Parts: sequence; structure tokens; C-alpha cells
Amino acid sequence: MPTASYLFTEKYADQHDLGAIHALGVNSLLHLTSVVPVLEKYEDVLFSERAKETDRTLLPSEGMDRAIEEFLWLLSPF
Repeated sequence: MPTASYLFTEKYADQHDLGAIHALGVNSLLHLTSVVPVLEKYEDVLFSERAKETDRTLLPSEGMDRAIEEFLWLLSPF
């Protein structure tokens, strides 16, 4: 059964593990911070190695939701 994904079609989603998707996000963040330096403040909470290993469904949603919402608002022009 193909895996659902926001980034890849069903055909390609199963070909990418968590490490590859994390690397894609970190690389994208590095490029974006050269244009919007304020995005750097989200690197630790959203893109660090610790964040990659964290099961976010077990965290209180308020802080994470706020960080994601702020990040997406800053990212929305792109």
C-alpha cells in the first residue's frame, strides 16, 4: 500500500525515509534563511536532529502549533 505524502506522489513517497525528508527540509531552510534570516530561529525547534527524532504527537500542541504557525506565516510569501 503506497504511503500518503504532502511532498511526493504515492509512487515516490515510499522511496524516502525520515532522514532523507529531514535533509530536504534542512537544506531548504538553509536556502530560505539566506533570504529571510529570521527563519533561523526555527531551526532548533523544527529542524534539529532532536526535532527529527521527536514524536510530536506526544508533545503539548500549543507551543509546537505556535512555532509552526509563525514559521508558515513567515514562509508564506515564498
